Amino acid sequence: MRYDNIRRARFIDRPNRFIAHVELEGKTEVCHVKNTGRCRELLRPGAAVYLQENDNPARKTRFDLVAVDKGGLLINMDSQAPNRAFAEWAAAGGFWSELTLLRPETVFGGSRFDFYLEKGRRRAFVEVKGVTLERDGLALFPDAPTERGLKHVAELMRCVAAGYEAYIFFVIQMKGVYRFTPNFETDPAFNEYINGENGIIRKYMRLGNSGWRLDVADELPDEFMMNLRKSVKAENPEALIIGEVWEDASNKVSYGKRRRYLLGGELDSVMNYPFRDAIVAFLTGGSAEDFIDRVLTVCENYPKPALDCLMNILGTHDTERITSVLGGLTGEGIDRRRQVRLRLTEEQKETAERLVTSAYTILYTLPGVPCVYYGDEILTEGLKDQLQYWKDYMRY
Repeated sequence: MRYDNIRRARFIDRPNRFIAHVELEGKTEVCHVKNTGRCRELLRPGAAVYLQENDNPARKTRFDLVAVDKGGLLINMDSQAPNRAFAEWAAAGGFWSELTLLRPETVFGGSRFDFYLEKGRRRAFVEVKGVTLERDGLALFPDAPTERGLKHVAELMRCVAAGYEAYIFFVIQMKGVYRFTPNFETDPAFNEYINGENGIIRKYMRLGNSGWRLDVADELPDEFMMNLRKSVKAENPEALIIGEVWEDASNKVSYGKRRRYLLGGELDSVMNYPFRDAIVAFLTGGSAEDFIDRVLTVCENYPKPALDCLMNILGTHDTERITSVLGGLTGEGIDRRRQVRLRLTEEQKETAERLVTSAYTILYTLPGVPCVYYGDEILTEGLKDQLQYWKDYMRY
């Protein structure tokens, strides 16, 4: 999709949700704001905004405010754009190839969802959400409390229970974003939905969960993790909470804030990437002194309960296969499609087998709990090509 007849103006104020005053070529104009959200962090006096000019004589306003410049970052504010973008993308086969039905505005239960899709026997409801809130490369949703959003989540769960597939599709309406997270601080109801007395965490603890591994813990606010811990421990004090933290979790700083992972109110322990890095460096030519220093740094910095529960790993879905790494294979500068075809030579395989055995021997002697990533036991190769992992593993 694209816009025509775009004009640059300066934002003055917003009397209500539907209109704004802007300065265009020295004159004050009234324009329609194509987003009824608060957008307070975007629509600030003096901000550069972009208007789409319309020549429809029946309209009360001549311009639509569709985008704003936030410190050099252009953010699309058109609340209709995400649905249009999804529809174009899905119709072109982006969601499912060979799509047989794409129907907008379809009712299920007490909700009207943005799209209903079919492909053969597969049926799915999709709710599309536009994301305009950004902080230092992190996109957050919502930018204001939304009861309607929570209602859609609950209704989508009922869709799944009824045999449909269900998706929430977030359209990030800007460039330069590398992470996304729910905005628990702005909308406490989101936190309650997950961590409350009858929330998701407690529901699955009551069904027998023995713990949780939190993906990309850096993106979760401290308050949310503290609330999660309270919910987990209320159901089972012995349940384990592991966080994915790639660096030293005792002194990690993310988004300019020192994290409190191991101070007693959030995580029990973490995934131990520092040990992995130390083992790989040592077995590929690093010194014993450097290896010892890396290991002792973790042992000295972590509380003993966290140290004893460390999830010690040599590979995950986010890393290259340890067999390929220790065999000398690298995908640096090569796209993933070409990486799929990269294989170790017979000589490299012999080297890799010896070093992988050594790597796991070391891992099993270090503090913490050693974990084997599926496929390592049969020396599965692979770089960033996840599909190849499955092909090799399923052969066995």
